[in-house]
Amino acid sequence: SQHSSSVNLIHSYSYACDINLAGLLRTKKTIIHGNAHQMEDTHLCVHPLGSGLNDMSLFCVFDGHAGMGCSQMLLTIFPAVLMSVWKTMPTEDTSLSWLPGFWSEVYSKVDKKLREFLYEGSTATTLLLWRSPQGYRLMQCANIGDSSAYLQQ
Repeated sequence: SQHSSSVNLIHSYSYACDINLAGLLRTKKTIIHGNAHQMEDTHLCVHPLGSGLNDMSLFCVFDGHAGMGCSQMLLTIFPAVLMSVWKTMPTEDTSLSWLPGFWSEVYSKVDKKLREFLYEGSTATTLLLWRSPQGYRLMQCANIGDSSAYLQQ
C-alpha cells in the first residue's frame, strides 16, 4: 500500500548535553591537551539533511576521546560524506539490501578523513531517518566504538 508523504517526517526533537563530572573524577580521566574537565562529546541534529534531501534527517552523537578535535571535525565531515554516499545508492530498491554496504562505505570514508588525529578519537552513534520512494518513514541506526543507541516509545 502507498503511504502518505503528507505526514511529517519529524514532528519534533530535543536534546540535552551534560558533562558527567562525578564520573570523570571517579575514573580520574584526563585529557592530553587542555582542561581535564572539558566536554569532548559533540552532537548533530540536522533536518532537512540537505539540498534535495528534504525527507531526510540525521542525528549523531560523537563521543570524543583524549580531546575534542576529532569529535568536532566529525560535525562537518560525517554529514558531507553521508550525503555524497547516499547519492550513489540504489535508494529505490525496496529490499534495502544496499543499507549495510551504505553504512560501511560511509564509516570507512569518514575514517580515512580523520587520519590527522593520531592521539585523539571518537565513537559515533548515528541515526538516519528518511522517507522511501513508496512513502514509508524508515530509520536506521549505526555505530562504531563503545557507544550505542536505543529506541523508546
